[in-house]
Amino acid sequence: MHNLRLLVSDDNVTYRAYAGPMEREEVVEDYPVWEHTSSGGRVTATRRRVRVMRLRNLSISQKYFAIAVDSRSRSFGNTFINLIHVFGAKGEERCLTYGVVPRAFDAKVVGADAFQIAQDFLAVGVEFDVHDGTATAVCPGFNGMENLHMLDGGNGFIAVARGKERAAVAALSPAFAEVRAWWLSWVQDCLDAGADGIELRIRGHHSPFTWAEFGFEPPVRDEFLRRYGTDLWKTDDFDHGAWRRLRGETYTEFVRQASERTRGAGKKFGLHVSISLDMEPDEGAAMDVHWDWRRWLDEGLADSITLKEVRPNTRFEREILSHTRPRGTQAIFCPYANGLWNVPGGEKVVEGWIRAARNVGHDGYQFFECASVVNGTLQGEVLMKQPALREVFRRIFK
Repeated sequence: MHNLRLLVSDDNVTYRAYAGPMEREEVVEDYPVWEHTSSGGRVTATRRRVRVMRLRNLSISQKYFAIAVDSRSRSFGNTFINLIHVFGAKGEERCLTYGVVPRAFDAKVVGADAFQIAQDFLAVGVEFDVHDGTATAVCPGFNGMENLHMLDGGNGFIAVARGKERAAVAALSPAFAEVRAWWLSWVQDCLDAGADGIELRIRGHHSPFTWAEFGFEPPVRDEFLRRYGTDLWKTDDFDHGAWRRLRGETYTEFVRQASERTRGAGKKFGLHVSISLDMEPDEGAAMDVHWDWRRWLDEGLADSITLKEVRPNTRFEREILSHTRPRGTQAIFCPYANGLWNVPGGEKVVEGWIRAARNVGHDGYQFFECASVVNGTLQGEVLMKQPALREVFRRIFK
């Protein structure tokens, strides 16, 4: 890999070629396999024969540095936790944040040039702790540190920031009573504004590399220590299923509070149950939180459930309905419909979804999202991108 470059930056934007001493070596040898834990990487007893590239005698004072290659031959790859290690004078420096995605937006750039410039991290910098692709918050059991990553693939670079950076993602914890109270204030603001109801959606667009590094705030640590005698701040070897359940209990408390506040105001309360929640806590969970939807339904906390990406006549859908029907909770089917304006006959797909939902006794259909039907222009016009959908809605819902 002769086109490898080492770049450094003090501000994560002005990357420049590293000018200090460096010795490079490339060998094939038996190297320890690393595993990812909640506090970082650690060496296992397993060794594997791999190609190793070492950069020695570095003296990098900058906060950020990046290894970049021009080739996209996909010849050098590994699971991310085994792809790059940074060693200091005292051994492995575990407190690092990685970046593989250029910043998607730069305030100084407008118009058509924005996308082009955003592809070059030398011009716009790096989004740290952001996984390239689908938002990781929707992926149960996701841990990007255990996924395969190619150094000479994708965007062609790996950036490193000293310490733990959380500029790209903020995840408030319901384990804090103050967070639950703040969220409840949002509910109250909506009710005061005259909303007809409140619906909580869990799925989000956060994309950190690994959710396993979240969830160790003092309330969680203290309660886990009280229940199980294990201090989460002192070990990476703990019952992850119990930890996910505990984290989920605190969110369930918020759901109870939000339901009581909404219904107490005479309004309807709804919840989302998505395919992201179809995983048991011992196996994993979206965002490493056990979203206890069965308890929410069995306690009768919701007037309606939006089945986000839960298809009619699937095992998961039938299980959900077994909890909603005895309590008269409405079930509303909501598939992802973006892009249908580019699909010939897309309106027939939507019509089929609506009829499938009706056939199994769903109470409603939510079209997600309106951008598939209408678009606004910079000139203030509203364009009907898929006029045939209007006729489908008129015919079915007349």
